[in-house]
Amino acid sequence: MSHTLFPFDIVHGDLWTSPTLSFVGHRYYIIFLDDLTNFVWTSPFSNKSQVYSIFLQFHSHIKTQFERDIKCFQCDNGKEYDNTSFHHFCKQNGMSFRFSCPHTSPQN
Repeated sequence: MSHTLFPFDIVHGDLWTSPTLSFVGHRYYIIFLDDLTNFVWTSPFSNKSQVYSIFLQFHSHIKTQFERDIKCFQCDNGKEYDNTSFHHFCKQNGMSFRFSCPHTSPQN
């Protein structure tokens, strides 16, 4: 069980693939959820290669609009965040990165 005291102490991320292509060509949707407030941000996009750039935009939005840093980012064991660029960004920004336990969807 996680316990947060401030917004953006833990942000959960998930990628959803739609079985149907949207009218403008989006097949994927990324969801970011703040652990404390349960506020959700979602972004549609067309290529999985866009995940990292969408996360960077989200991180920048939180930093400028809320004047907060994301302390920990948690996601399922999908490979969309398990790459060198994302790990390097987390390390540079002092952000913890963790995967939820396998077969425990309530963690994410």
